[in-house]
Amino acid sequence: MNISFLTPIYNEEKFLPKLFKQIEKNYNNFNFEWIFVDDNSTDKSYEILNEFSKNKDKIILIKNNGSGKLDALNNGFKKTKGKFIKLVGGDDEIDLEIIKELDFTDENITYVHNAKILNENDDSIGNYTPPYQLFNYNLSEYLLSNISCPSWCWIFSRKIGEIFFPMPDCKYEDLYMSFCLKKFSKIKFINKSFYSYRQNYGQTFGHILKFNDGIGKFRYKRSFQSLSVIKKCKLFSSREKFLISISRLYYYFYLKKKNIFIILFSTLPVQRKLKLIIFKYLSYFYGPIQKLKYVFDKSFLTNFLTKKVKEKNLNLKKEIEYGNIVNKKLVLLKSCLSFPTKDGFTNQYYNFLNYFCGENQNKLFLFCNKNFDQKKFYDSNKNIKDATLIKNFPENFPILIIKLLSLIILHKLGFKNKIFMELENISKNTDFNFYIHDISLYPILFLNIDPKKIIFSITDFQINRLFKLIFVSKKTFKSFYYFLGFIHCLLVETLTFRKVKYLHVYSEKDRYNINKYLLYKNVISIPNFFEGREKFYTKNNILKINNNKILIMGDLNLPEVYNGLKKLGKIQKFELLSEKFKFVFKGDYSENIKQEIKKIFKHCEFNSEWFNKENYYHYLDSFKVLLFLDSIDFGLSNRVLDALNSKTLIVGFKSAFTGYPLKNYENVILLRNFNDLIKAINIDSNRELEIISNANKLANNYKISVVKSLWNRVL
Repeated sequence: MNISFLTPIYNEEKFLPKLFKQIEKNYNNFNFEWIFVDDNSTDKSYEILNEFSKNKDKIILIKNNGSGKLDALNNGFKKTKGKFIKLVGGDDEIDLEIIKELDFTDENITYVHNAKILNENDDSIGNYTPPYQLFNYNLSEYLLSNISCPSWCWIFSRKIGEIFFPMPDCKYEDLYMSFCLKKFSKIKFINKSFYSYRQNYGQTFGHILKFNDGIGKFRYKRSFQSLSVIKKCKLFSSREKFLISISRLYYYFYLKKKNIFIILFSTLPVQRKLKLIIFKYLSYFYGPIQKLKYVFDKSFLTNFLTKKVKEKNLNLKKEIEYGNIVNKKLVLLKSCLSFPTKDGFTNQYYNFLNYFCGENQNKLFLFCNKNFDQKKFYDSNKNIKDATLIKNFPENFPILIIKLLSLIILHKLGFKNKIFMELENISKNTDFNFYIHDISLYPILFLNIDPKKIIFSITDFQINRLFKLIFVSKKTFKSFYYFLGFIHCLLVETLTFRKVKYLHVYSEKDRYNINKYLLYKNVISIPNFFEGREKFYTKNNILKINNNKILIMGDLNLPEVYNGLKKLGKIQKFELLSEKFKFVFKGDYSENIKQEIKKIFKHCEFNSEWFNKENYYHYLDSFKVLLFLDSIDFGLSNRVLDALNSKTLIVGFKSAFTGYPLKNYENVILLRNFNDLIKAINIDSNRELEIISNANKLANNYKISVVKSLWNRVL
């Protein structure tokens, strides 16, 4: 059996003949069954159904006890035998030609479709299109915004249906089904209207194009109650329950008649604020506005599908083949190096150097500070045989840039520099490419080196970071210093890197911003070269020795993080958390910083111990919570990657105290305020494995094999 249609019935005698007509039209053309569940109708619906089902083996009639629509659907689902399930309203109509659009072999796909909206007299009053957010939002945004599609617009496989059936008594099954289908399936859009949805005067919930305050109160009360039930469902992870719980604020504001100013300054997403204001104050215009929304959704989905087809065809031509980086020729330059180093970025760069030098032809030029231990460097990186170590270079970026510029100007004036001469000769006489790492080395671009041979890495979007630092710093001098840095980087990043072969950043978000705001066409994004944890521990291996402690993730030597921490300590009722938990700060900090932190936290400790990779994972796993104060931007920092691989709950503030926005990763609980932090910390420990699972899935996208493949393509 390919497909089971399921229709709950309650007093639909007026409309059933129209549905029967559609069924009979293609009764013999398709492999299907149709299950009607009469929920103890008080009109002649059951008698009409009984007569229609006679001598029709594809029609199954069930008499329910009148327990309501959800009970009827749950009982009907038990009887279905089809690979796919389609819910149909008893007062609606459907053309069975829709079956031709379905692929019954892929049971991970859920279909969603358009519909015509009719009134009682069969007049067309609009065209329904699924909301664009269904495809444009990730699951977190979807749950937080309570996006839903009517239950009749889905066609889902039995395999998926068995995950979320029987449905809980949440009254508003549209929300529950939409959440589940978004979470558990791949959604495919059918851009055709085989379905006609009828809006009747007796409807109190679905009559959206005839919206009024009475319908609004009914809808919002039922939605609020339904979300209260849904947030307890075991199908959803702790983080998803958390998002569903706080999403009820939207309905709460309507029911409690909150004024427009409270709504505008609330934590609701912008689109939800606008919709709530329209519902409350412009309900008369909601129907026309909703019709415009359907037009927008249709345009978006049409363009979305066209773009997806193009991307699919492009990807077929550019399949990634995972493998080692081999047979490459590269000149590598990096500044501000020390060895050994506790800087995660630098360690990852050494990791990349050691790997690359073992498989490929290379020439290394490393600008080192006075603390660079040459012997230990070679002992620790066996593949690096012959690097040019340019020693005693300043570690301070501005001074290093001034020194480099001065030397290059002198070189241009005839006071030749051996290193610069060698770089120019390599460019002129060999087929080596150049990988220059750190924005502080941009003066090298003024040498006679072919820019089409250069891959320049600026790590992150410095303009963006320095602009925020101007406002984060409390000291006038520091703000002015960051302002000068901002102006400098604005000129450099805007003008200097356009001619190079590739401008490399680690973060996809930075790549997008540089492409959008600076109009660069040569930007690439490849995550940091990080071996990662290919095998993950089970929960039983985790020893929660620090279960009463919260580990602060962030370098307090960075002013934006330090100021963010001070803001955290000033929050009302923060002392309640400070009494219950000990806060741990990992890193080397001055006594001055430690004393300032102790003024904020009653119970805190500092740990400057250096862990090897494996021990560091165990260390992260042992805490109650990992709390981020600065930006969570995956692939940019090894601290973030380590945390995402850990088995500990990860939380961060959406409106970050540092001024940075936080990325909304599946395994990170995004906090809106301090009370959310309390809720997150008190999360059900039995649900932690689901968060861990999400972390592992996400980390797979940044495996070393993927990074190598991307570098292979670029080099």
